[in-house]
Order: sequence, then C-alpha cells, then structure tokens
Amino acid sequence: MTLLATILIASVGLLFIPGLIGSNTANQQVKPFGRFALFAAMFNVMGVTVAAVLQLGQGLQITRLDWLGLWQPALYHDRFSSVILLLIAFLGLVVMRYAMRYLDGDLQQGRFIRWLCLTLASVQLFVISGNLLLTTLAWMACSYGLHHLLMHYPDRPGASQGAWHKFIVSRIGDVFLVTGLVLTWTAFGTWDYGSIFQQAQSATSANAPAPILTLAIGLCYVIGAMTKSAQLPFHGWLPKTLQTPTPVSALMHAGIINAGGFLVIRLSPMLQTTPIALNLLAIVGVATAIMACLIMMTQSSIKHVLAYSTIAQMGFMMLECGLGAFNLAMVHLVAHSVYKAYAFLNCGSVVDEATQSCYIQPPVKHWQTTLCTQLAAVLLAIMVSLVSWISLAASGHLNIAECVLCLILTLAIIQILHEAMATGSFKILGKAALASVFLATAYALVTLGSLTLIPDVQLIHAGSWAWSNLLVAALVAMAFVALTGFDLWRKTHPDKPLAQKLYVHASNGFYLDMSRK
Repeated sequence: MTLLATILIASVGLLFIPGLIGSNTANQQVKPFGRFALFAAMFNVMGVTVAAVLQLGQGLQITRLDWLGLWQPALYHDRFSSVILLLIAFLGLVVMRYAMRYLDGDLQQGRFIRWLCLTLASVQLFVISGNLLLTTLAWMACSYGLHHLLMHYPDRPGASQGAWHKFIVSRIGDVFLVTGLVLTWTAFGTWDYGSIFQQAQSATSANAPAPILTLAIGLCYVIGAMTKSAQLPFHGWLPKTLQTPTPVSALMHAGIINAGGFLVIRLSPMLQTTPIALNLLAIVGVATAIMACLIMMTQSSIKHVLAYSTIAQMGFMMLECGLGAFNLAMVHLVAHSVYKAYAFLNCGSVVDEATQSCYIQPPVKHWQTTLCTQLAAVLLAIMVSLVSWISLAASGHLNIAECVLCLILTLAIIQILHEAMATGSFKILGKAALASVFLATAYALVTLGSLTLIPDVQLIHAGSWAWSNLLVAALVAMAFVALTGFDLWRKTHPDKPLAQKLYVHASNGFYLDMSRK
C-alpha cells in the first residue's frame, strides 16, 4: 500500500474513532472527548493536505485494499477528490469548533460531537471511494449520521418532522442507488470505477452493455443524486430542517447536500454515454433553480432565505452537470460550500448588519426612461460579457454548454447594470461596470483554470452532443431569458396584479411540497 493511501486511511480512520464511542460515555466525559474529537479533526486536515501535495506529483492513484479479504474495494484519489477532501476537512474543523462553543453546557453535547465525527468521516470515505458498493455504504452511513444530528432536539415538533421527512427522501434515494448498483454489476460485472469508466466509454467493443441498460443505470444514479441535492420534487425536506442546531445547518447546506453533485461529477465518464439522463438532470435543475429563486425572494426568515438559496444553487449545479460542464459544477460546489458555511455560521449577526446598511429603493421612472435604461444595460452587459466569450473561444473550450452558461452570465450582468443605472449615480454605475468586467474575466479564468489544473473533470466534447442536448440547451437559455425579463418587469411594475398574485403563490412554495399542511 502506498504512502498516500496510508495517510488517507489514517486521517479518515482517526475521525471515525470518536463516532464509535457510545453517546453516554461521550456525554459523561464531554471535555476530554471533545478535545480528542478536535484533535482528530485537526489531524484530518493535516493528513488530507499532505495527501493532496503528494497527489500533485503522482496523478490518479487507485489503491486496492487487498488486506480486507474477499472484498477488496479501491481508493480512488485524483485532483478532484483532493480538492473536495480539503474542503470537507476544513469545513468540518470549523463546524466542530463552532459546535463546541455553540452547545457548551448542553447535556447532549458529547452525543452531538460523536455523530458529527461519524458523519464527516463517512462523507470523506464517500469522496475517496473507488468502488460503487463502498460509495453506497458511505452514502448510507452519512445519511444515518445526519439523521441523528437533525434529531438533536427530538422534543421540537418541527425538528422531528423535518428529520423524518429527510429520512424518507433519503430512503427513496437509497432505492435508486441500490438499483443502479445491481444494474451496474449486471452490465459491467464490476463496481470499480476504473473498469466501469473504461467499458462505458468503449461503446464499440463487444463487451459493451445494451443501451437500454446503460440508460437505466444513468437514470438511477441521476435520480438518486436529485434526492440528496433537494431537487424537484424532493426539495421539500430542506426548509423543514432549520430547527436543528446552526452547526448542523452549516454542515448540511455547505457539505452533505453537495453529495448528489459530487456523485454525478464522479460518474461523469459513464453518464456522458446516457444523454437522456443528463437531459433530465438539466431540465430538473433549471426548473428547481427558477422555482427556488422565486420562492426565496418572498421569505422573511434569514434561514429560510438561505435554505431556498441552497436549493436554487443545487439546481444550477445540476444544470451545469446536465449540460456537461462538469468542471464548472466542481468549482461551483467548492465556492457554494465555503459561502454557505459562512452564511449559516454568521446568520446570527444579520440584525446587527441590517442596522448598519439601508437600501434605498430607486424611484419609479417613466416607462420610456425605464426602457432606455434596460436597453443600455443589455448593450453594456453584452460588451462586458464578450471578455468571457472571446477568451473561451480563443482557447478552444467554447462549446454549447459554455455558450449557454456565458448567456446566463450576460443576463446576470444585465441585472447588475440595470440596478446601478436605476440609481442615477455615475459613481455606482462605474463600480457596477468594474464589478461586471471582473466577473466576466474571473468566469473565463476559472473555467480555463479548472480545465488545466484539474483535468480529471472535463467538459463534454462538442462532437458528443446529440440533437436532444441542443434542444435542452435552447430551452434552458429561453428559461433564463424569460426569468430575467420577468424580474426586470417586476421591479418596474411592482403593483401589477400579476406580480402580486405570483408573490402569493411563491410564498406558498407554488404548492409543490406534497407534505406541506
């Protein structure tokens, strides 16, 4: 066994140890137990950091654990898993340190830390697994640990209801994942990632599985990922889990909910051979993102705003995966995790921050002036976004997926510039223009950088796009254009009956949560 694999096993294994100690013992010896758990988390950060440095000079490392006997799963460690491991270890340490202060004096503090360690270790095992059976077991262990964290306050009806709703949705996801596991063995005769990816991409070989079987496998994994990442129609559980301790919310929204996106990105070499599954993912992703964005704007609670923000971000991440932009989905995963962890751990300061800032609604102008402002914003946004378009085209990485995402970037810049122009301040407009140029440049650099630094996760090549993919890409583009147009209309006509009716429906979640009373 290599040095890299030894470090990974030691780092993750040490984090498992606090999770194996009984809850009563942890509660009775909470101080020494907490210190040991914190030491394990710090050692975990150092271990995965060293492993990431070692991996840079070695490339993909597949280590078979032959000392386990008959079942010999493999560890699959590449640059992608290195980045995610570092993210999990860092966030886990921050959340654990925060939780120790947050729950200081709580009679169940030791129990909470125990399940936190077990959940973090399970997520890391899920990331480094190179075998689908081990991945599934780690997926279930993570869900089991999260359920106990969500049930930290079992006497709260809201917390209990949310935890059991999440439990049911997770079991639905398990059914699809296990079904995909069985079908994968039937089709490929193995659960090892390396062998599966090689067989899936050699469609012309004599041993290639039947297309209908490959499609069924892809759909099972995609739907399983949708349940974990709170996609339509499985999204209702996430806003109901907000009565749990804040560290749980930070861990769940910044880490565990990304498991669905990670699974899709990890299995991308196989899922690329099933365009229908990716098309389904893109359609559900854009529907989830738009729905959650509209609902988010009607929420009065900061935690509910963050919850629907997470659903929208997960929808956009699934959209990126469905379009084949797996590299951008990976960058999105990391950036969203860091932001959302900070947002939840800092949400207690929202009242203090609100007293220090005041947003002044710009006056409603004549429709002709408003139209001119919107047209000017559109033209300026297109000019700014050309930075990304030209950069990606010159590098040879501009395909259909990138065109759609560049269009979405342009629409976002239109809204930034429109808001700035509406204030009538040249100073604000200048800052918005500079921010837009920075955003367009950063998008191009991040895209090219992710392809260069982390070659394990790539875009779908243009030659592999079928007519159905092009149709889905066109529908996605039209959906975001319509959403942007509606948002600009809503801001200039807030008193229109249509806007008021939509507000009522959005505040009720568009009645899509079947378990809502």
